[in-house]
Amino acid sequence: MGTMTSTEIQQVTITSGLAMVILLSCSPKTATFYHAEAARLDSLKQCAKAIKYYDKAISLDSSVADWYYRRGVMNQRLEETAPGYREAALKDYSKAISINPKHAPSYCMRGYMRCMNSSAKDPSPEGLEDLSRSIESDSAYFLAYLYRGMFYFNAGRLQESCADYRKAAELDSASDAARLVRQQCQ
Repeated sequence: MGTMTSTEIQQVTITSGLAMVILLSCSPKTATFYHAEAARLDSLKQCAKAIKYYDKAISLDSSVADWYYRRGVMNQRLEETAPGYREAALKDYSKAISINPKHAPSYCMRGYMRCMNSSAKDPSPEGLEDLSRSIESDSAYFLAYLYRGMFYFNAGRLQESCADYRKAAELDSASDAARLVRQQCQ
């Protein structure tokens, strides 16, 4: 068998793509199908549409913690531009945690939201606890260290803040944590 020309490669790609479209249009609407569509819309930042597909996926299979987490993220993104989604996001993060008590991303984002809703100088104890639980669940989850460090810094708890920033920078050197260490932890 010889090497394929670019035209032949394009034809195979088009044929494969059409086959996938036909397969998806004929397949039953399963929870996995709805999740895949929600994830696609999520990647396009089409939050409101993604939420509808997460709703459908969850209505067919309510046992997947990550689907509640992802729907929570969509609600949280919408809250940033149109208030009214905060409670839905918090509820989704809590549901994900009830399904999987070790779901570090849900603890992290619920903690972040709880702390953001409190005074900068007095972060929510529940929010800080959630961020700590995220770290307990996954000690390599740099975002929890970064957020907890940020809230500690705002509360004037510089030593704790710098420890968290340093750990976040160690875990992800490309994150903002390294810059925060240089700026705030001299």
